[in-house]
Amino acid sequence: MTKPQFESVSNFRNNYNAVLEKLSDGPLYLLQYSSPAAVVLDPKQWDAILERLSIIESLEDQVSAYRHKWLEAT
Repeated sequence: MTKPQFESVSNFRNNYNAVLEKLSDGPLYLLQYSSPAAVVLDPKQWDAILERLSIIESLEDQVSAYRHKWLEAT
């Protein structure tokens, strides 16, 4: 996993093209008053996260089904 990057909201507003170019290096936290206000991701990173989440949810469903069958058998 790549290291997160940090930018102020005001810098993002003033230099959004340069800031958006950094997305290929990993997630970008936008800070407002030194606190995270948003996280910006490259669309490919977001799609990869959604794919992994889908796999995890599918595995959870399978585990739940097997657990239910096992509990019925005991």
